[in-house]
Amino acid sequence: MKVLLVLDDVDDSKQLQAIAGEPDWFGGGSRVIITTRDTHLLKLHAVERTYCVHGLNREESFKLLIWKAFKTNSVSPPSYADVVDCAITHAAGHVWESALDHFEKHLDNKIHNMLRVSFDALGKQEQSVFLDIACCLNGYTLEEITNLLQAHYGRSMKYHIRVLDEKSLIKNGIWGKKWIMHDLIENMGKEIVLEESLDMPGRKHGLGLLTLEYPG
Repeated sequence: MKVLLVLDDVDDSKQLQAIAGEPDWFGGGSRVIITTRDTHLLKLHAVERTYCVHGLNREESFKLLIWKAFKTNSVSPPSYADVVDCAITHAAGHVWESALDHFEKHLDNKIHNMLRVSFDALGKQEQSVFLDIACCLNGYTLEEITNLLQAHYGRSMKYHIRVLDEKSLIKNGIWGKKWIMHDLIENMGKEIVLEESLDMPGRKHGLGLLTLEYPG
């Protein structure tokens, strides 16, 4: 049978094997579309063609948000313009100033849990490297990240960094040198450190380059 099959947010190779194990399961002309944050799964499943979906730019994000929020192509009243701009920055889905102030420090539970899935799927070593980058090294070059992590852990970190890249937790920036985390992913990492430090007024994580201080 000719089918259009969409597998959304795949995070386990068993899901692909169970639903779309072999090409000959479907009739000629069928299309299987898979969305995932883990590009390694696609490689394991021998997916022939992949496409990296890029986020909206600031202008596109502004247009989409005001249409969803105000059902028009302009901000009404105009006094909300700064709030909308702030909402785009934090990508939190809310347009209230008090909520946005909160999201600067703490992720909404639903957003946090969605992002936490990718973190929990990492090995212990990758988790430590992820938290080091989130707390200390976001925006550094690959060479800087590798050298600092290697100096701290005493061994090469290139494999672990590649795993984070494959799971879309860190990406090469638009300038081709600096590696970056999305603000929400970076904040999620810092939230994890906070969760692990509830019984402490402050905690130095990993490299010791940054101390995260939280009120008791």
